[in-house]
Amino acid sequence: VAWCPNLCRSYEAPGAQTPGGKRLRSGSAVEDSAAAAAAADAAAAEEEAAAVVNVPAPIPEEWERRNRKRTASVAAIKAMPEYEQVVQLRARGEMKQEDLPLTPDPDDETTSKRSWETSVMQWRSALRRLPL
Repeated sequence: VAWCPNLCRSYEAPGAQTPGGKRLRSGSAVEDSAAAAAAADAAAAEEEAAAVVNVPAPIPEEWERRNRKRTASVAAIKAMPEYEQVVQLRARGEMKQEDLPLTPDPDDETTSKRSWETSVMQWRSALRRLPL
């Protein structure tokens, strides 16, 4: 954080530069504090990603609606021609069970909306990347 006389307040200096555009010397207090802040931000992001998110139990009516939408999205992907090819290859024994991406569980109430959407997108892209 550096002082900007024109704005009369602190601001985050991009690339550890002073307001005049001159670079700071390595080892300066501002550069060290910027590096420390970046390290702290990275550590906080890792902790946040590792933390288990407790998703509150949805209202039964909302869960029924959400479950219908999730089941419909899985059914829509399974109706795609790519998925039909995968089923045929698997039936003929040309593709192993271990080679297939796992279908997201639409009945899992602990999965948040964003987590569900991410898992469906990853599943669909993995299906498209399969050598058919």
